[in-house]
Amino acid sequence: MEEKKRKGYKTSKAQVKANERYLEKNPEARPNKYRSNDKTAAKRFIRDYATLEELEELENLIKNKKMEVLKMSRLEERIIRGLSFIKETGEYLVEIESYKIVGDSEDMIDTFKCGYIDKEDLEELKSFVENQTEVLKGDFPKKVNVIKETDDGYDTIDVFYPKQN
Repeated sequence: MEEKKRKGYKTSKAQVKANERYLEKNPEARPNKYRSNDKTAAKRFIRDYATLEELEELENLIKNKKMEVLKMSRLEERIIRGLSFIKETGEYLVEIESYKIVGDSEDMIDTFKCGYIDKEDLEELKSFVENQTEVLKGDFPKKVNVIKETDDGYDTIDVFYPKQN
């Protein structure tokens, strides 16, 4: 079966017209175009023009946006990994465990390693998990295990549970 090749355009004007035709036929694609243009402009501004003061302002905006996005989020590996105090190395391993309740006990389904944390950051992790994450209906219950790796295996240091809905 012969593959259909993508049509190329000889001039940038022809490409622009083709893009306009596409957007006319697919209006749902227009917000993606604007988002893509804004993202490119933001990167260009940061890379080529931003002063130190502007970069600091942008860092604050990014930090606040991250916290807004993370607030009351589903407990997932990517959210825990995105926290500033989760690192590549540290005193304790942090993992998310999915489990099911069978009688009076918890049976592990799966675990996801998120990174490492130092002892002084444990309270911040606990507060985040207990106050800013939740397990949504339909999900298996999840918890965050903080583990000390030893020569004999693992020792559980602490377990944090998110809000249940």
